[in-house]
Order: sequence, then structure tokens, then C-alpha cells
Amino acid sequence: MLKKIEKLKKILVKDPNFYEVLRGSVFTIISRVLSVVLSLLASIIVARFYGAKETGILAIVQTLMTILCIFAVFGINISILRMIPEHIAKYSLESAFYVFKKIIYIVVILSAVIGILVIFFSEKTFVFLNYDQIIKYALPIGCLLVFRALTDVSTQVLRSLKLMKLFSFMLFFPNLSFLILLVGFLIFSRNEGDPVYSQLFSWIVAALIGMLFIYKYFLENTNKGVSFSKVSNKEILLLSYPMLMTASLTFFMSQVGILILGIYENKSVVGYYSIAVKLSVLTSFILQAINTMAAPKFSELYFSGKKDDLLSLAKKSSKLIFWSTLPILIGLVLFGKFVLSLYGPEFIFGYIPMLILIIGQFFNSISGPTGHFMNMTGSHHAFKNIVIVSAFVNISSCFILIPKYGEYGAALATSLTLILWNISSLVYIKNKYKKSIIYVPFFS
Repeated sequence: MLKKIEKLKKILVKDPNFYEVLRGSVFTIISRVLSVVLSLLASIIVARFYGAKETGILAIVQTLMTILCIFAVFGINISILRMIPEHIAKYSLESAFYVFKKIIYIVVILSAVIGILVIFFSEKTFVFLNYDQIIKYALPIGCLLVFRALTDVSTQVLRSLKLMKLFSFMLFFPNLSFLILLVGFLIFSRNEGDPVYSQLFSWIVAALIGMLFIYKYFLENTNKGVSFSKVSNKEILLLSYPMLMTASLTFFMSQVGILILGIYENKSVVGYYSIAVKLSVLTSFILQAINTMAAPKFSELYFSGKKDDLLSLAKKSSKLIFWSTLPILIGLVLFGKFVLSLYGPEFIFGYIPMLILIIGQFFNSISGPTGHFMNMTGSHHAFKNIVIVSAFVNISSCFILIPKYGEYGAALATSLTLILWNISSLVYIKNKYKKSIIYVPFFS
């Protein structure tokens, strides 16, 4: 066994680019696995002790908060990965600290503005969307949005500073605090709003911990009086805006089915479907972990003119994604009903929608890191256009299919959009490089 492992290591070392991606991915995957496990445990507790209705309400609140957070953060959580390392490399750590403080100022202001709009216009909006049962959470959502935004920002700042242990901790800590608070509410309160308040309060805890880590690092490692390069709010927003567009549309496509389903169906059906979605995207943590490590290498190889190495790494990353996610997809097909039954017997109702969603995830796995590949190789505008078209198709198909087919229509719209997105990206890459990065076993 040791000889086989040593032989495999020698093979991997021959391709240092892929070896670096693989080594870094394993560490990130462990943190994301823990995050997924904690999230599933919390979901099971909510479903078992509070029922499908509260599961549906929680899913809608989580989705709304995440959508609001995307606009509050304004793409800064992505542009931060460029700005902070750039200021450290060109100027100093003090300069990066200055950028960080400017970013926090912008995020707090944007969160406050959006939060006030939510509080003042929520009643009419929620009634129009048939979200009557969510109105009572409008005030806490508006007030606590800033903590949700700061949780996202602080996590990516730790990543940009290469504090990988703290970054990995922040990947699962919000779900850990949610689970702890949920259990506490279950023991001492057990009211119908407990799941939502547990989730909202968990972001307060996560944001404070993340900000504490960052300020502690900067204060211990910076020197007063060192020069730094100033950057304006306008410069930050202009850099972040394109990333806001892609991030918002990408997330919206993954969650729009839940929101539109909530308009036409009761909250119990939304609860069944939300669990089906949560299980179907279990493969995403592997995809995200591999992309986290592969994306910087794509950029490095592309701008170094090493096109052959770039395409080779992309193809190997596709292969790694496929074989890493295949066991999860097969497990969900074979044991999906059993897993759903852990949430309660009635949640088996979500098995067929989950199978439909898995078809889209399977195509996602064989397509490889299309989005990150295009974003990191100068094709970000083309990818933005693909995402815009896909979002339009997704929303349109949801409004066409959901009124007639309910949760089955939501699942079908999501899968078809995912397939369209990947096919479009693969065709673009094929036309530009004359090679494809798709991995189909026994044919690639």
C-alpha cells in the first residue's frame, strides 16, 4: 500500500500545477465537508422538531438574506481577493489594512441602506409575493443584514491574507454557531420562530469572530507611520461591480426556484423542495474547493502564456471533479429516500425533484471548472453574458413550469439552466482554444 501511495505521489509531482491544486483542495474540502455535515444536522433538527412549514420559512429567509447580502457586499467579497494581496505586494501590510477599513465602511453603509428599505417596504412586497408568514421577520432581517455581509467579507479577507487555518475555520463556523443556537432554543424555548432567529443570531456571532481575527492580525503585524496607497470608494466599487453581476446572477439561478415556488405553493412544499436542493448540491463543496485552488493557477498560466499547461490543468481538474463527485451523486440516487426520511417521512416527497436536480449536477461535474476558467483567462465578459442569458432562461422557465408542475417544474427549470450554462461555456472555450475541457469517462 505504501509503495502504491509513493508511486502515485511521484506521478502527481511530475505535474506541479495539478499537484498544488490537489494538495490545497484536500484541506479546503475537509472544512467544507464539516460545514455541510453541520448544515444537514441543523436541517434535520428543524424538520424533525419544527416541521415542513418552518423548514420552508427558514429556507425562504435564508435565501432572501443571501440575496440581500450579495447587493450589500456588492462583489467586494470577490474583488478583495485581488485588492488586499496587490496592496501587500506593491506597498505594505498597512496599505492592505487601509483597504480593509475602506471596504468595511462601504459594506456597513450599503447594508444599512438596504436594511432600511427592507423594513419600510417589506409588508407590501411580502404580501405581493405571498410571503405573509415572513413579514414578522422583516425588522430583524433589515437590522441584522450587516452581520451577514460582514461574515462573508471577513471570511474572504482571511483567505486573501493566506491565513488558511482561520479561513477554513470560518467556512464551517457559521453553521456550527447556527446548530448550537438551534439546540439551545430547542431546549429552552421551542417556539415556531426559533430556527429563523437561530440563523440570524448565528451570523452576529460569526461576523464578530471573523472581524476579531482580522483586526488582531493587522494590529499585531502592522507598524504605525508606514506609508500606504490610498484607494477611493469609487475605485473599489468600479472594480467590484462586474463581480457583483456574476455572483448575484449565479446565486439567483441556484435559489430562484425556492422563491418562485413560495409564490405558488404552500410553505410545506417549499420545505420539501429546499431539502431536495440542499442534498442535490452536496457536490458543490468539492467543486468549490477544487476551484478555490485551481482559479489562481489558471490566471498564472494564462498570463504567462502557458496555454498547453493551462488546458492540461483544466482537463485534469475536470477529471478530479468528476471522480470526486460521482460517488455522492450515485449515493443520492440509491439512498436518497433514506436520507430524506431522516428529515421526516413526508420529506420523501422531495425524492423525484432531487433526481431531476441531480441530472443537472451530473452535467455540471463532467463540464469541469468552466466559470472559473473563463473568469481567470480574460473571458469574464463573455461568461457574464452567458450567466445573464442563463438567468433569463431560468426565471422564465420557472414562471412557466412551476404554476403547472410545482416542485417538479422548479427542479426541471434549474437543471435545464445548469446544462445550458455549461454547454454555452464549453462551446466558447472549444472555439477559443480548439480544445475542450469536458471530461467524459471512457471517451475523454
